[in-house]
Order: sequence, then C-alpha cells, then structure tokens
Amino acid sequence: MSSKGTIASMLVVCRQLCRLADGRLKHNAGIRRRQLYSSGNRVFASHSGPLSGIKVVELEGLAIAPYIGKFLLDYGADVVRIDRRDKKAHFGTTILGRDKNILKLDLKSKGDIKTFLSLIETQDILIDPYRPGVLEKLGIGPSEVFKRNERLLYVRVTGYGQEGPLSKVAGHDINYLAVSGTLSMFSRQLGKGKVSPPLPPINFLGDFAGGAQSAISGILMALFEREKSRKGQIINVSVVDGVNYMASFFHLLRQEEDAWNDVPGTNLIDTGAHFYDVYECADTNSYVAVGAIEPQFYASLIECMGLDNKVLPDQYDHGSWGEMKEIFSTTFKRKTRDEWVRLCQGKDTCLSPVLSMDEALNHPHAMERDMCNPALMKEANEFSPSPPIRFSRTPNVSFVYSQPKFKV
Repeated sequence: MSSKGTIASMLVVCRQLCRLADGRLKHNAGIRRRQLYSSGNRVFASHSGPLSGIKVVELEGLAIAPYIGKFLLDYGADVVRIDRRDKKAHFGTTILGRDKNILKLDLKSKGDIKTFLSLIETQDILIDPYRPGVLEKLGIGPSEVFKRNERLLYVRVTGYGQEGPLSKVAGHDINYLAVSGTLSMFSRQLGKGKVSPPLPPINFLGDFAGGAQSAISGILMALFEREKSRKGQIINVSVVDGVNYMASFFHLLRQEEDAWNDVPGTNLIDTGAHFYDVYECADTNSYVAVGAIEPQFYASLIECMGLDNKVLPDQYDHGSWGEMKEIFSTTFKRKTRDEWVRLCQGKDTCLSPVLSMDEALNHPHAMERDMCNPALMKEANEFSPSPPIRFSRTPNVSFVYSQPKFKV
C-alpha cells in the first residue's frame, strides 16, 4: 500500500465515494422514511431498508446481475455498477440500473485494476456475471480479491456454472431452460396426438428466478453466516441448477406412480384439465384464467357458467377432460371477459381476468396495495413495481427514481 500507484488509486476511489456521499446527502436531506419529494420531472424517496449499510459492486452484465443489484438496492444497499470506459452500457443493463452509481473502468488497464482493487477493499458484495475464468485473467479473481478483503461475498452467476463441459459455452435464458429439461414442459396439446412446440416463458424462469433469485438467496444466507465466521466466500450460482431446483416438485411427482405424465398438456396443472386453463371470451384478444382445482370451487364455477353439474362427468374423470374443454371453450365465448368477472365476483370460482400489463397496474387490488406506486407514475412519468417483501418494523423499501449520483 506504499507505492505511489496504489496511493493514487485510493485517492481516486476516495474522491468518487465522497461525491457519492455528497450526492446522497443532497438528495436525502430532510427526507423521512418513505416520504416522497420531486425534483423537476423526477421523484425521489429516502434510501433506507434492512440492507442499509451493505455495499455492493456490480460488474456490468445482462438481466441477472442488474436485477440482483436492483433488488439489493431496493432494500437499502449502496450499489456501484462498473461499466466499461469504451462502450455504452447495454439497454438490458441500464433498464434495471436506476439510482445505481456508475463507475467507468477499463479492467484491462493496470491503473483501473488498481482502482478496482482499492474500491473492493471496502465492499461487502461483488457480483460477477462473466463466464468462468474471465476475472482471473484480469487479475481480479477470488484469490486476488480475498487478499484485499476476506469478508467479501464473491457472487458468480453463470448459465451453466463454473464447472462442467458447458461451463464456458455461450447461452441465454432459452438455452438454459432447454438444457435444464424444463422448457419441454411448456407445450400444449393440439389435438389428434399432436403437441405444440415448447413456448419459452420470456426470461422470467431462467434469468430472474433460477438465476437472480437463487443468487439473492445465497447472498442473504452468506451475509448471515458471515456474522458468525467473520469471513466472506464465493457464492456460485448456475441458472440451470437454479431452474432444476425450482422444478423439484415436478421431479418428485414424476417418481410417483400416475402422478405426472411426461406428455405435455395432459396433466392437472399444465392445461391438461379443463378446470385449469385459459379461455377466450367474446371480445377480441380477451381471456379468463380458470384454476378451480378443489371440488367446491369447481362447483361454484360450474354454477356461474350456467352449467348443470349433475349431468356433467365427474371433475376428475380424465377421459372426459377433452370433451369438457370444448364445453368450457364454447361457454366462455358467449360473454365478454369483464362480464364473466362481474358474474363471478364475490364467489369462490377461481376465475380471473387475463390482464394486460397496463391493466394490471391500474387494477384496484394493485392500487390499494401500492404495488407500482401510482403517485410516482403520475409525477415522474416512470415507475417500477414495488419490491414484494414488506416488513413490520424495518423500513420496507427504497423508492428512488433518479439518475445515478455520479459517473466517472
């Protein structure tokens, strides 16, 4: 730590962190917990939460890494995202990057590597989204970083994991789902023994559930463990592993006799049953979702549909599910979506309207629960869904809708 280069790097980091602190003080001065205020066309709020005081460095990546950073920031952590000096950050990074502090570095430059290592000495978490071996080649792999900060949590999130024949293979969410076996489950029966091609569920299941949420769980467990050991560790997360674990229920079902059929679209909850499916209504591009699994809910649904349960086949007579799907399909096309909702309102039918993204934001339930904070939408013309975990004592979230505090 005595060399001129190291001292210079530390001074750079200190200046940047001072600018960060100054920005936070200016933005948060006089703000009480969850109290909003506006600045021009932006709306800000206090930055507090159960992770207040936790410092995070997020290396620029797509989807998974920025989501992890956003989640930690929304619950109070301070997040610095490292962007490349010579390249504009990808939209998939910036869209989840509001209120993150941006530090531009060239990690192939010795000077910027020193700056990075100086910064990491004071951090709690490092999020590494790159393929195995990338950071080691740059001289900032775990062994080098732990020399500077043995309490650091070194989070490595990749599609296929750090080991194995696919570990260094390029891929995206759709590839990880395909290899995990779960993509094969997203098909439907087309009739006459034909099955539709698997329909990828956007990138919810792989990137954000199997990858990001698994990593977040690992981070929180490692933070808890660090309180006892006083030491950091590597947190290794694979999207394929995460998705496979989330499919544990179905893996176990398949081991039970007659519990799960590997033919897609023939099971209870994969649209095989007529009482667990989506149906088109009378109005254009309008649908209702039905999930009346329990007999009492099924009976209530049948009554609302104007059908006579006494003359219908038994609910769990698998041989009649195809016939009942046709009856349900014909019946639901007789009324509009909203007419069905009104007809079933107040009754346990397990029928819901399939809402668009905009409709969902303005649904009375979402409005009352402040799920997307409509006040922010009105004043700032932008918003983000409210973080889902709510605490009784700890300040719940950090609603901040602003530009990053500094860019270097």
